[in-house]
Amino acid sequence: MDDYGPLFAPVVPAARTADPSTSNEGIWDVLPRAGSQQAKLLRAFAAHPMGLTADEAAVIAHLEHVGHWKRTAELKRHGLVTYTGQQRKARSGSYQEVLSITDKGRAAVPLPETV
Repeated sequence: MDDYGPLFAPVVPAARTADPSTSNEGIWDVLPRAGSQQAKLLRAFAAHPMGLTADEAAVIAHLEHVGHWKRTAELKRHGLVTYTGQQRKARSGSYQEVLSITDKGRAAVPLPETV
């Protein structure tokens, strides 16, 4: 395995122990989709090198109705996207970090999906 680790592979269940049992049980529903959600978000960041908020990337990736914030945090933790130092107001009215793709992220961008 290369230094990217298991990118776009199923994510290890990560609900907090203090979360309700439904959160821990729901992990198994998300597991098959987690890698593809990361890939879709990374493609969105690659297409917008000046940066996006997590919400903006989710809209572009058509993931606005799922836990995109968690997938975006995973991309950031893996060093595939990074905080630009800028913030933008999200639809919620709160400010979000603007993230941009890194060199490591560009090297890891998966090929476009086929239908």
